[in-house]
Amino acid sequence: MRMRRLRGKIAAQRKRHRCCRMTATRRKRAGGSARKLARATPAVSSGRRSRARELHHPPSRLLSPVNVTFTRTGERRYRVSIDGPGIEPSYMEPAPGYDARLPHDAAHFIVESVLGIRGGVFGQLAAGGHARTFRRGAQHTRSRDARRGDRLAVANHEDASFSERAVFAATCVWKGWKGAPTTDLATEQLRKICQQFDTFSLEWSRLPVGGSVARVWNSKPRQRSCQPRRSR
Repeated sequence: MRMRRLRGKIAAQRKRHRCCRMTATRRKRAGGSARKLARATPAVSSGRRSRARELHHPPSRLLSPVNVTFTRTGERRYRVSIDGPGIEPSYMEPAPGYDARLPHDAAHFIVESVLGIRGGVFGQLAAGGHARTFRRGAQHTRSRDARRGDRLAVANHEDASFSERAVFAATCVWKGWKGAPTTDLATEQLRKICQQFDTFSLEWSRLPVGGSVARVWNSKPRQRSCQPRRSR
């Protein structure tokens, strides 16, 4: 009888010991998984933040030189087409704001280039976007490219709006219109913009229907000191 009780106690102790070891192992595994998750989470968040920064201010390595061609396709019509290394050729036709001296999108090109606006129309195109207006040359556009273009447009809304205001202000100064909006654009910046307006206008105004003017877009850091103000 005593031997049976002793064997029962020994068996019970062994069982408790096995249970304790299993519980400790489970706790250790759970703790390791939690630590791994804690280490992995910041990396994922950092990656997402990095991608968001690239969409908002695409780094120079993402902005390849882009060949931009402005073509006069009719008496009062023009087309803008782009191509370059690492991007799909795309175009906009008819492009908005035809002008016999300076089409609207040519003014955008010059202003964004001089001021270094990387999230404007041509900065988005160089980063693989569509700026909400350009279409791919291919018949079918990949949905992934379209979604990236949408994200670029949303993330760079501020730069695109700034570009529109700067174009309007510079055009008013160039054409000598009265009531031009108040602007913080530096005198030297306006001088460079108007000088390039003159150069482009000289080429564009001499074009026959079917003729074109070609330019190369190269990104550079935006000059933050310039910010057009709305006139009150």
